[in-house]
Amino acid sequence: SLNGGAGKKFIDNALQQLGIPKTYHSLATFGVAFLLLMGAIVTQLNLPKIADIYYKNGLSYYKKGLWESAEDEFQQALELDSENPKFHIALGSVYQEQGQIDQAEIQYQQALKEGDNISFNYLGYISIVKKDFVTAEVFFRIALENAKDIKTKYRVLKNLGWSLEEQKKYDAAISTLQQAIALNKEIEKIGEKGFLGSGMAECFWGQILTKKGEKKKAQAAWKNCDLAAHPESIEEYKWLVEVAGKDINQIVKNNWSSFEKNNQNSVAPSSRVFSPVPSSSGDK
Repeated sequence: SLNGGAGKKFIDNALQQLGIPKTYHSLATFGVAFLLLMGAIVTQLNLPKIADIYYKNGLSYYKKGLWESAEDEFQQALELDSENPKFHIALGSVYQEQGQIDQAEIQYQQALKEGDNISFNYLGYISIVKKDFVTAEVFFRIALENAKDIKTKYRVLKNLGWSLEEQKKYDAAISTLQQAIALNKEIEKIGEKGFLGSGMAECFWGQILTKKGEKKKAQAAWKNCDLAAHPESIEEYKWLVEVAGKDINQIVKNNWSSFEKNNQNSVAPSSRVFSPVPSSSGDK
């Protein structure tokens, strides 16, 4: 401390060099200690702002597919503000992009502990990767209860419909996906076309109709899928290719052309699982 040992000696010597009498040294030492304390308080209060700068830098790298650089920035943000759920979600998404599923799951669970219930949507995605569609359904249903904005609600409904389709719960899946498709149209009406995940509900619906033998309805759904599908995750790209038999080159081409036409100021499409959305608890 400043009141004893080397710290006190250093202050005394400095005060002597400044020509301050010894009778005022205790008062001066208190003043220095007070200033240091105030500086520490100011620094502590600004840590969340500094953390947010690292977060924004991480987002910039993330959008470019520079996973390692994004990971470094998100980790720096967490070191300064470990209780901010959006930092955990961002870091978890980087891990998921790199195939580090267990690490991603840990980050999503931590975000949930910090009060962000939309983390259930990301945990549902982890369950889809693990082919545990029952658990995925549970996570998506909880996420749906906590979804506040229309785009988040669309994504959760789309994901829930997917998990139901995989369990062959076709009637429930159709009802859910129809709700998602209706929301997709509402979002497009307010000027957001080709956003991440848009059109995918039509694809899952087309798959169900095909399995149910409803050819005409299935053809219409697949046509809409071909025109509007914008996968928001690696898993969705894989599903379109491996399950739906779609041409990956055409999907990417459509994704980019639609993005350039309708979202000139938005994030370029990629295989991202993470798109910054309002958290259920709000940004801290």
